[in-house]
Amino acid sequence: MGDHDVDVRGAGASAAEVSASEGSPPRVSAGRLAWCWAWAVVSFALHNAEEWLGDLPAWSVAQPALPWSVPVESSAAFGLAVAMLTVAVALAGVVAVVTRASWSAETLSCFAIVLLINVVSHVALSLATWSLMPGVLTGVALLLPAALVILRVLPRVRLNLPTTLWTAAAAVAATLGALWVAGAIAGAG
Repeated sequence: MGDHDVDVRGAGASAAEVSASEGSPPRVSAGRLAWCWAWAVVSFALHNAEEWLGDLPAWSVAQPALPWSVPVESSAAFGLAVAMLTVAVALAGVVAVVTRASWSAETLSCFAIVLLINVVSHVALSLATWSLMPGVLTGVALLLPAALVILRVLPRVRLNLPTTLWTAAAAVAATLGALWVAGAIAGAG
């Protein structure tokens, strides 16, 4: 395997392909993987900026059709939360690309699935409330194409129940954790 390849194992590889390569996982060029990480991080950052600048917490409170609102009281706390999430994803991408980690492609594929779920939720909530939810524009214009391309070019992740549940649980835990920390910091200030 060359210096510019990253080992990944995806459900897209047939049993014959895996055995033919003596059990080694399929390869993805490091350049392609770095490009996918960069596209995902930049799209995510711009999406989070739209949510913050559009004041997603105020939008959620103003929607009587929603039984919930964003669990932070200020736009500043929400901005801090989305900044923490963006930095966390960016750091994961940098570590994955610089170290050529074997987990990089599957992690990015799982993140792409989270991005798709985020897009669907923004579109659904915009339709349900008959208003543009902050984040819906960049969701459709940036996250959707990024996630679809990433899922197309990277080896497939095994989408079984445990993988799906762990991916969803990690996304929810990261989001709620960032919102809680940001709320605590904003409340202390």
